Amino acid sequence: MKLLLVDNRRYSYNAEIHIDFFSKMQKYHKIIGLGNNLDDRLLTSYKVSEKKRQIQSILAKHKIDAVVSYNASSDNIGKMKWFSEELSRIDIPKFHITTDYCRKGFNKKQADWFIDVGYCHAFFRHKVSVQHPLSIPNSWLPFSFDKQKYDKLSIKNINKKRKRVAFTGAAHFSARGLYRKRIAAIDYLESFGMIVQPPMRRPGPGRQRRSGDNYIKFFTDNMFGLTCGGTCNYFVAKYIQIPAMHCLLVCADTIGLELYPKDTYIKYDVNNLSRLKSDIKYHIKNPKETQQKIKKLNNYVNKKHNNEIRMKQFMKIIKGYL
Repeated sequence: MKLLLVDNRRYSYNAEIHIDFFSKMQKYHKIIGLGNNLDDRLLTSYKVSEKKRQIQSILAKHKIDAVVSYNASSDNIGKMKWFSEELSRIDIPKFHITTDYCRKGFNKKQADWFIDVGYCHAFFRHKVSVQHPLSIPNSWLPFSFDKQKYDKLSIKNINKKRKRVAFTGAAHFSARGLYRKRIAAIDYLESFGMIVQPPMRRPGPGRQRRSGDNYIKFFTDNMFGLTCGGTCNYFVAKYIQIPAMHCLLVCADTIGLELYPKDTYIKYDVNNLSRLKSDIKYHIKNPKETQQKIKKLNNYVNKKHNNEIRMKQFMKIIKGYL
């Protein structure tokens, strides 16, 4: 199958959960890219130009079967304005993937945009997004991971891990209101010396990023991993990545967590952080039980959320419209 992927975002530390998914899909399908930052990710891609009918010329040249547009943001209308009008005039199966859809609540204009462009199916990276009204079919497309890579780099023996909670990501130096749950957990655990984070940037505010192999090595060196998400009820990538790195997941409740096997993670409440501390201490004192929980959830995400299974799920829906 031949797909045209439309994505004009410049990815950095988070490329793995977005564009790299399509990079790996090239093993099975022809992916043609349209965007200014895709040349190092896809074998064939085109820079955005002001040339009229650019999308139509690409479709004709490569005999494209379907168009997939991707927005790693919440504002589809604003971020995707540069191609929406031309795409709306093209009669071909069209699909759109959004991450933080309607983060601030349902927005009818954002929902109507799917109809205006003529999409036949919408994919949302967070489970909560499918609850919003939409006039076209839609599906939850959870994030996924490279099973072989994560397995190779992960420390599996709990006795070789540090007895700490690892966290890297946006927190104190970003939207504090949005990230209030993780900030509360970080501050509390930090007061007891129970959490480890990357060093501060020099110069500039914020902490150093961890990406690629270093991201996995940072987390898997520790017994526990604290995830982002929760505040927006988003089932973010870390809910999947942390178990994949053979760490015990420490998380706030969110929509999607209910699908995980019970008693395989630590769920905390910002109104009862003393319970979080006691739960962590319990699992440190009972390494055999902790190892069993880590293994059980690791087996689950390996089965349900690896890249290979996600590609099959995604392409099965696409093929249903062709």
